[in-house]
Amino acid sequence: RPWHSVASDPSSGNLVKLVFDNEVINIDGRRAAVGPEELPNHMPAGRPSFFVVRYTHQFEGSNESPLVVIYVCPDDVPVRQKMLASSAKAGLVAEIERIASTPVALNMEATDADGLSPDNILDRLHPQSRNSNVHAAAQAAMQQRPKKPGRGPARLPKPVPPPS
Repeated sequence: RPWHSVASDPSSGNLVKLVFDNEVINIDGRRAAVGPEELPNHMPAGRPSFFVVRYTHQFEGSNESPLVVIYVCPDDVPVRQKMLASSAKAGLVAEIERIASTPVALNMEATDADGLSPDNILDRLHPQSRNSNVHAAAQAAMQQRPKKPGRGPARLPKPVPPPS
């Protein structure tokens, strides 16, 4: 099973492409050393597929290589094929985890090449730290107490003109 070698030995290749054809998942092949920016080039046209990727990257000064499963289903795929492939996804991920004895760190779906971009995958792998500025601003806004209803700003009495 090729995803076993992807999970246990990243030097043997980091991508296994599984294609869904006529209710059967076939292995389309293993590519050696596919970079994150090259994933969109391997997206099939007109049929659902699964990528099992050992996603090697650097994060906060340390090298990481989590196991990622990506379900790719272009918009032009017939509905029946979409439903069949989507229903097979959970079983496939469980089988990959069982055989590879490695948990899948990210299980995601993509419909086009933008979904396979390195930034999109990193945002899903590390959501809190990549969006820390947005997260900090949202927390600061939540900590401010709202104004009481019906209370506007303090009103000062009108100045009385001095007697002349």
